[in-house]
Amino acid sequence: MSSVKVIASEADVVHWKNMWGDILADPDFRYWILGKAEGAGYFDLIKTKNQVKNVTPEGGSVKKGTFYMKFGKLGHYVAYEMKNKKIQIFDSSHSTGDERGKYSDCLPPFIPTIEKNFTPNVEFIETFGTPQTLNGDSFCQTWSLAYLMGTPTHKIMKKMKSDNKIEVLYKICKYIIGLPIFKKICKEESKWINKNFKANKAPKKWDSELFLMFSREILDLESFHYLFN
Repeated sequence: MSSVKVIASEADVVHWKNMWGDILADPDFRYWILGKAEGAGYFDLIKTKNQVKNVTPEGGSVKKGTFYMKFGKLGHYVAYEMKNKKIQIFDSSHSTGDERGKYSDCLPPFIPTIEKNFTPNVEFIETFGTPQTLNGDSFCQTWSLAYLMGTPTHKIMKKMKSDNKIEVLYKICKYIIGLPIFKKICKEESKWINKNFKANKAPKKWDSELFLMFSREILDLESFHYLFN
């Protein structure tokens, strides 16, 4: 007997996206998936007095990791790497050529903070162009993590063109979802996930088990497109 395919609703995809963003933005998750040897530094950039707040999980390397900039209830995530006496930054919204990033105005005001606390030698990574240009793309957590994850996700990103960004982002999400550590976190952090669903006012059916199942079995490219209407 053939199984019946479950069709995701737009509302369910939005609930999935809210939780996805919470998980991928979490310093501990980024530490677990990257590992301290790969570099899982995490800093909040603060414009006031050009300060930073180090929220790197204990034992994590700070040579490579994440910068987070907060704007009220919103924020933007970029990746950084200290290399050759420079700080190299991957900003998914960094404007290059004819492409203007959706959040390209976020990082520039924080450059003095980076220069003061790290090094004045700031360099932008433009290998992958400007991924985050589409309406509905609030996946800076995903783009920045994909850069930090290295070769496997870089191979996916290198296939990106101006007309296939949604498809590339979907493949990155599915790659992360397929990792054993993603399942492990959904199981071991179920209380935290369930609490976040409640905070985001998701229906009661949404919990860590449904989130994992939805991520792996229901979320397809067609439903993923709901987020970019």
